[in-house]
Amino acid sequence: MALSRRTLLAGGLAAGAGLTSGCAGKPVDTLLTQAAHVPRTPATLVWWVPEIPSRNGPVVADLIIRAFERRHPTLRVRKSNALSATDANRAAVTTQLAGAAPTPDVYLGDTTWPAQFGANSLALPVQTLLPKDFWADYPAALRRVSEYHGAVYALPFYTDSSFLFYRKDLLAKHGVPVPRTWEELVRTARRIQRAGDAAYGFLLLPWALINVVAAQLWGYLFNGTYGGLTWLFGQLLGHQPDILGQPASAMGAMVVVDAWKTTPFVAIVVLAGLMLIPGDVYEAAEIDGAGAWTTFWKVTLPQLRPIMAIAVLFRILQAFGIFDLPFVLTQGGPGTATESLAILGYKTLFQNLDIGRGAAVATTTAVIVIGCCLLFLRVFRTQADEGGRA
Repeated sequence: MALSRRTLLAGGLAAGAGLTSGCAGKPVDTLLTQAAHVPRTPATLVWWVPEIPSRNGPVVADLIIRAFERRHPTLRVRKSNALSATDANRAAVTTQLAGAAPTPDVYLGDTTWPAQFGANSLALPVQTLLPKDFWADYPAALRRVSEYHGAVYALPFYTDSSFLFYRKDLLAKHGVPVPRTWEELVRTARRIQRAGDAAYGFLLLPWALINVVAAQLWGYLFNGTYGGLTWLFGQLLGHQPDILGQPASAMGAMVVVDAWKTTPFVAIVVLAGLMLIPGDVYEAAEIDGAGAWTTFWKVTLPQLRPIMAIAVLFRILQAFGIFDLPFVLTQGGPGTATESLAILGYKTLFQNLDIGRGAAVATTTAVIVIGCCLLFLRVFRTQADEGGRA
């Protein structure tokens, strides 16, 4: 038998972020009373959840389901795979719930969902089902985003962690404390930069960020409901576009994010090349009457060509192996618009368990990468030989 949304169990909280609410005229107290007891007869629970990989390979949802079913032998959990884009995902599940569909029973959503679902009676308040010390191990802000008018409508599924690396000697030298907010980080970095102790601090910030954290930050900017870039485009275009929901705009967003993330790496490589150019070359060009533009094209650029070739080679290799940015930002969607070879191989091998096709994708990718490297090195060697004869 299928477990109705009106008879949800407390154990289901371990399997998702929130419990969906039913209709049929039953009061909330009755629903919560039923949800507090595990049915003795066999039942099925439907969980609306996207595919989230774990560090060890298996999908997180599958690990949770197996643990949940071991604890409750009479219950079975069936996944209802959610969409990759958060806005389209929310629209799909709210349409089902508002249309009195019998499923899903439990949903996994974004941090903005609890208040929206609570305001529209699409989820059950679950605070009465929780132990008194449940929130003791969570930040207060995480509890606030799970509440609406004092009632809890969702529980944390996972929390993001970010790290700040800093030099104690520079902070001590300038008499400033460790930054606690983004505003303090900006003020401290500017102060140290203006003193000449760290000329390239902000340049390296995108490269220093963990890819998953960077993708999540850009995901907030591109969010169709509260994203800053979405609002900006809405002001310019007269309507708010679904940036991550359309193939062309999603691919454009992916290119922007990847370029923003890796530009510091290329800049540092080029900077190292500039520092290797001897100063007498520029003096000779100045004596010959070469202007700034001519010096750049005839002196600087030819000297940087080998360094730039190495930077391009590294970027090509990184592009073939990119996984975390598109997976976190779009999960390869919409459809397969932003699906990289790494994501294709992951889905084929680990999600679809198609070992043959997965191995073929991995082998083909390796062959393409090796071929590009050999071709690139051959061209690079030819240019080096020509430069040496000149």
